[in-house]
Amino acid sequence: MPNSRPMPSMGTRCHELGIRDTDSNWRIVYRINRDAILLLDVCRKTTERTRSRVIAICRRRLKSYDQARFTRQQTAATRSQHAHHPTQEFWHEIDREID
Repeated sequence: MPNSRPMPSMGTRCHELGIRDTDSNWRIVYRINRDAILLLDVCRKTTERTRSRVIAICRRRLKSYDQARFTRQQTAATRSQHAHHPTQEFWHEIDREID
């Protein structure tokens, strides 16, 4: 059975899944978001502790993902503020008629 443990040194909601194979052990580092599971790294386990290089790579990937997601959300919010929906004009006309 795979063994999962939290990895708070990497970030919130980050975990390491340990999987035993016939020849070696593997680490799968991931983060659980509301809408996705991010696979940050898969590597062969050669030491008891996760290497600092792996932690640095995962942190960099998380930072890059979070920045891109924030930018995408900002862009979507800006677009929705300026979007013209056909029903908007209809309701504006109804409001004008009522006034």
